Amino acid sequence: MMSSPFPTLIVCVFYAYFVKVIGPRLMENRKPFRLQNTLVIYNAIQVVLSLWIFYEIAMSGWLTGHYSFRCQPVEYNNNPRTIRMVHACWWYYFSKFTEFIDTIFFILRKKQSQVTMLHVIHHGCMPLSVWFGVKFTPGGHSTFFGFLNTFVHIIMYTYYMLSAMGPQYHKYLWWKKYLTTLQMVRHEKNDKVKVNGNLSSANGYVGPKWQTVDRTETNLTNGHAGNFKLNGLSNGVTLGSALKNGKDIANGHGDIMQRKVQQQI
Repeated sequence: MMSSPFPTLIVCVFYAYFVKVIGPRLMENRKPFRLQNTLVIYNAIQVVLSLWIFYEIAMSGWLTGHYSFRCQPVEYNNNPRTIRMVHACWWYYFSKFTEFIDTIFFILRKKQSQVTMLHVIHHGCMPLSVWFGVKFTPGGHSTFFGFLNTFVHIIMYTYYMLSAMGPQYHKYLWWKKYLTTLQMVRHEKNDKVKVNGNLSSANGYVGPKWQTVDRTETNLTNGHAGNFKLNGLSNGVTLGSALKNGKDIANGHGDIMQRKVQQQI
């Protein structure tokens, strides 16, 4: 998969076609699946996977004192710490494929309204976006995106796991509004760190050229979100009220911020 971006691209294109065309057709005359136990197990696995990747990225640089939060170049050597970070980056890349299952659960539960263009673009572009990072810059400041993202996913998938366990656990989910805020902050920080080629240019660090590919995914996602904010709230639902009053969704089907807003439209 790492020798060329085309296998990843093919998988991503097939994912988009499946969730927008093949999946809905297969479920058209079928009843929605009840997947409560499956959702609990899936989310638990995602929590463990995210926790492990977060730990590996942290112990390879970010929480060891070796990495600088202000400016950290990529290291190209055979140091065990560097190799550990490379492996962590590959597993982060792999995890982006496992998150396709989020959308498949939408299809199986006949929640097609949740499979929005924003959702598909985000999930469909992420593996290809991460591929370039793993291939050319598996270290340095490029890994901060994965470091932050996996931390948010630990909390996010824990929320979805508890939510999927049934109404008796919903009383423990009072912190969902803080998760929404964390998601919004995560997206904002990712925009500034992942795609800004002049991240620390004043300190002698210039982001790698491949990050223009990441910029494409971010611009597509943010562009669609911008149109959504301007045109998608025609029912009188504001972004603030959607985030404040959004109903719970039982399981991991994308970012919680997106899911809450999408439910109201």
